[in-house]
Amino acid sequence: MSRELAGGWPLIPLSQISELSLGKMLDKNKNRGEMRPYLANINVRWGGFDLQDLREMRFEDREFERYCLRYGDIVMCEGGEPGRCAVWLEAEAGMMIQKALHRIRPVDGIDSHYLYYALAQKGSSGELAEYMTGGGIKHLPGEQLAKIEIPIPPIDEQRRIGEVLRAADAAIEAQRSYHSQFQAVAMRVRERLIWPDERYPMLKLGECISVMRNGAVYDAGTQVGDALVTRIETIADGVIDYSRTGRCELDAKLSSYRVKFGDILFSHINSVKHIGKTAIKRDDLDLYHGMNLMLLRANRSVVIPEYLYAVLLTERARAFFRGRARVAVNQASLNKNDIATFEMPCPSFEAQIEIVDRCEM
Repeated sequence: MSRELAGGWPLIPLSQISELSLGKMLDKNKNRGEMRPYLANINVRWGGFDLQDLREMRFEDREFERYCLRYGDIVMCEGGEPGRCAVWLEAEAGMMIQKALHRIRPVDGIDSHYLYYALAQKGSSGELAEYMTGGGIKHLPGEQLAKIEIPIPPIDEQRRIGEVLRAADAAIEAQRSYHSQFQAVAMRVRERLIWPDERYPMLKLGECISVMRNGAVYDAGTQVGDALVTRIETIADGVIDYSRTGRCELDAKLSSYRVKFGDILFSHINSVKHIGKTAIKRDDLDLYHGMNLMLLRANRSVVIPEYLYAVLLTERARAFFRGRARVAVNQASLNKNDIATFEMPCPSFEAQIEIVDRCEM
């Protein structure tokens, strides 16, 4: 059964254009078979995968086809941030999925990349929210996923759309790669400037900030409303990426979490390699501080925000925070005391300004 859009493309439920399967329950006492790597919710990002810190569990041979990934499969989060998804592009089968993930395998006549972008658009627009269940913690169960309607043009048009959008994403990724390379060089420069010798007095980070707070708790699955709210992915590349924010309705509680110019967002709950990543607010766009990021506000009687940010971008700071992180089930975390005890050089304001100017050359 399908409906038709004004442009002539039929709207078809996902169950009719793909094979849907939920991953395997993790149960060490019951699972049998060969140890194989699997994807968990944390490994799936929008448009790609983080394959660091992969774990393994046992799968029997008879379970292989049911839970394995093949080229072109779409992997989607059932919980956490329901709807977050990416296309699996590895040619060799062997990666498995855990129960928190859906495998969406397009049938003949459906282009994987087109289907991914159609689902991603529904996620960014908030349309997926109507299919989710649960009160505070949202989920996208299989029976609801099957009902999602997708506009389906002819296959040639699907491929054209997919190719255009992939090219746009590739250009964005190239810019991010260049930015990452530039940041690596800049990190070494900062290291030499901030720790040149022992002439600067040392202060704990807790003495250099006036505010350290967790973000507001909000329903990350709804994506409905005009207020932009930070997520872990918002600072994935060291800058505030407004295309990776969440959305919700602005109320009195959330308005008190507005991120101010010069505030620093700090990743304190993430995979180990991302712990300690930071971004500084350098614009006047309205942005609100959401859960899973820490907000640090410089004590301006001691440091300027840009200098504090430069310190946090050094490898010495990152190594300290990675070393303090507590790791459990692919996720690392820092508490406020872990952050506050980091010791940093604190020169005069004149020296801070000079260091910042040289760091930004």
